[in-house]
Amino acid sequence: MIKTIADIFEKRAGKPMSGDYARSFTGMIVLADAINRAKSTEPDKIQKALLETNIKPDQLIMPWNGVRFDPKSHQNMLGKGIIVQIQNGERYTVWPFNLATKDVIWPFPKWEGRSRINDGGGLHPNPGQRPAHGLHLCSDCRGSP
Repeated sequence: MIKTIADIFEKRAGKPMSGDYARSFTGMIVLADAINRAKSTEPDKIQKALLETNIKPDQLIMPWNGVRFDPKSHQNMLGKGIIVQIQNGERYTVWPFNLATKDVIWPFPKWEGRSRINDGGGLHPNPGQRPAHGLHLCSDCRGSP
């Protein structure tokens, strides 16, 4: 199922499905499922259905253990993170290792030791704006969503 959806997305969007798009797609599928089970568009009935959600991993395009919401926090208790690293200007999954499309580059070179941003992705338009914490997401470097 994952490959089929990813192929359809790439054909229509002209670019590969990223984690952002996959999570958005999954969110809409979960919501549609809850509305169908609620048999209503009334918010209270949808919320009740969402809290009763128990979607299995084989029904998802995300590498999660499923979807089931905590009744107090309303967070998906079965979701997992994915780590993506930009290498040579392209995004690659590097963790979980069984889903990695590239090996992780670690340790990542310090900002001071780089002359090009994102491991060869291009010169940064304003090198003085690199944050101290190392998370760098300016629109010039991350590209369009």
